[in-house]
Amino acid sequence: MDARTFFLLFLSWLVLGPRPSAVAQPAPRDSLEAERLFIRGLLQQELENHDEAIALFEQALHYLPEQPAILSSLAASYAHKEQYEEAFQYAQRALLQDSTSIYYYTQNAELALKAGYTAVARDLYETIIQRFHAPAEVYLQLAQLYVANHDYSSAIDIYERLLSRGEVSMHVYYQLLRLYEGQHNLAAMTRILERMYRLQPENQAILNKLIEAYEEQDNLETAIALLEKALHDRPNDLELILKLSDLYKRTGALQQAEQLNARFLNLTDDAPEWIIQKAEVLQSQGTPEALEEAIQLLRNVLEMHPEHAQATYLLGRLLYQQGSYAEAAPFLEQAVRTHIRDLSLWQEAVAAYLQAGNPRQALALAERGLMLFPGQIPLLYLGGTAALQMYQNKKARALLEEARTYLQEEEAPSAPLMSQILASLALLYTRENAYTRADSAYEAALRWTPDEASILNNYAYSLAERGIHLDKAREMAQQAVNQDPENPAYLDTLGWIYYKMKHYTKARTLVEKAIRLQPEKALYYEHLGDILMGIGARTEAIMMYRKALEQAPDRESLKQKLNRLEQQ
Repeated sequence: MDARTFFLLFLSWLVLGPRPSAVAQPAPRDSLEAERLFIRGLLQQELENHDEAIALFEQALHYLPEQPAILSSLAASYAHKEQYEEAFQYAQRALLQDSTSIYYYTQNAELALKAGYTAVARDLYETIIQRFHAPAEVYLQLAQLYVANHDYSSAIDIYERLLSRGEVSMHVYYQLLRLYEGQHNLAAMTRILERMYRLQPENQAILNKLIEAYEEQDNLETAIALLEKALHDRPNDLELILKLSDLYKRTGALQQAEQLNARFLNLTDDAPEWIIQKAEVLQSQGTPEALEEAIQLLRNVLEMHPEHAQATYLLGRLLYQQGSYAEAAPFLEQAVRTHIRDLSLWQEAVAAYLQAGNPRQALALAERGLMLFPGQIPLLYLGGTAALQMYQNKKARALLEEARTYLQEEEAPSAPLMSQILASLALLYTRENAYTRADSAYEAALRWTPDEASILNNYAYSLAERGIHLDKAREMAQQAVNQDPENPAYLDTLGWIYYKMKHYTKARTLVEKAIRLQPEKALYYEHLGDILMGIGARTEAIMMYRKALEQAPDRESLKQKLNRLEQQ
């Protein structure tokens, strides 16, 4: 309160006199002296000389004991000095002398709060609301006190009472929305959001939340009607077009969705954000042609804006979706720098490098990710796989076994992930000639996913290499081929098992098919050479070994095999 208001309260008290129960009417001379001192005190208070002001107010009280304006002014000066206990005591005395003024109640409530008497402040604010046409600030302060006391229902009641007076405040609506969200009161949230949207129909965030509320209540028709109206007012609003198209699809209105998408794709705008959204719409169409067009749009954005984070992020993911892993990997790694807390993006970037045949970069990226996300099982598994491919067996074992340990601690471990971790460990144990551990790991992996073709194939190949349990190996390899008849690795494994069983004709047919499907694989030519040697076709075998050596010129075992044959 300013000095003028205090003085007006003082004059009112002098004119009307104190309450009948208060002290006797002061003598005129006392009143004049009190007024003089009071005015001087107000001046010092305005100058923020609060010690001087307090001294003058105390002198004024000598002439007019318990005068509420003087007491209230003393309370204000003590409050400025942050002596809230003393301030509150003076404010209480002022209120005792004049309980008809909303100001004295409000001052008491504010000072009670600052002095730490929260319950007293709450009661005073309630009294103000009951006795006076209180300003909105009183309602807001009381609601905040109830929130601080975790009495959310009472806070809601206060905000609703304020709204019922016709007060229109977006702040109040936002507070109510937050409280109703905490109570999971979807109907009340929807009611508040509808009011907010009527006040601010251009507010996209409010519209989005209202649409979400309708969706949660399966009221999609209302959501669609609202979006259609909004789109009528803003016909080129990308976000509205995309959201409405999605709702059309969900309600089976596919023709309307296609028309809306076509309308969007025909709009032209050179802004990167527009082009990116266009790419997202194309991606959602799910065809290879649309995906390629989306990728080209994003390339165009990056030609003009090489550091555009969202375009980089989306292009990496679309290239990964397309299977262009070598090209996707650098974009995904770049996107990680701007989406550093996106764990799924880290995993996708590491996986892209693995798929692209770059385990070194995959391992380096996985290790960086694990510094941010320690103990994250997919990163541990991917890093372990990369180390395994690089023959860093010690590191691979540490990462894979850590991944298995963390996964075992989960209440519902992912069966596919657990089986892949175990299968990778089995391969590692095989390298270390720890065959018993390797077979146990393969068996455990197949208990988690009995029909996983890659594990069936790898286990079968491991048994064939050792020349043991060939019937079991053949059954597992056949299961893998049945699931994926055009997989050259699976065909080669089954052919190799038949070779070990001396069924050379079947072996030759299968391995020759594997070569037709993957002619750059040296191992398949070497296997075919061994099969041809088995049937006595030495010249053809030498030709196959030479082809194998063309694909893998550094393979010493092949060189030695060829040298022996050519010297015979």
